[in-house]
Amino acid sequence: MRRFSFAAFTLLVLGLGEAAAEATVTGARITWFGIFQAAESKAVPDKTSPTGTRLQSTGIVPPKSNSDRIPAVLNTRFGVGYFLEGKPDGDSGKVRHLRLFPPGGIVNPKTGQRADSLDVELSLTVGREWFLGYTFREPWEIVPGVWTIQVWSSNRKLIEKQFTVHKP
Repeated sequence: MRRFSFAAFTLLVLGLGEAAAEATVTGARITWFGIFQAAESKAVPDKTSPTGTRLQSTGIVPPKSNSDRIPAVLNTRFGVGYFLEGKPDGDSGKVRHLRLFPPGGIVNPKTGQRADSLDVELSLTVGREWFLGYTFREPWEIVPGVWTIQVWSSNRKLIEKQFTVHKP
């Protein structure tokens, strides 16, 4: 009987851990936008990305002043910082980071495939600041025009920021 009780207790505890509710994302607000710097970035495989990878960056340094005009220059990083709101603070909620490319999209010359967007679903902690951006790592990614960055929760758009990429 003792073994059964211990096993049942263990299953109950493990089950409660798995059934823990995720945070409810209620909104987001932009804290900065423009060209930013990153202390470190690593490429992670992503079949949905035009390049086959996407960057995960840390040590983000926001711009000194906000700007939505971005020069079409290799290695330029641009995007938004935002504060994710929800309940309870400290728990994770699901969001989508969506990047919409200018009309005609981006065409990878190695594969011939065209991409109109990059859409990534993440589980992020509410009650803290995050960022979403794009880095021009290949010359063929640099497409002048309007680039749009959005953050979604379920079917609700939380933030949107448009940038005009122009030839310097």
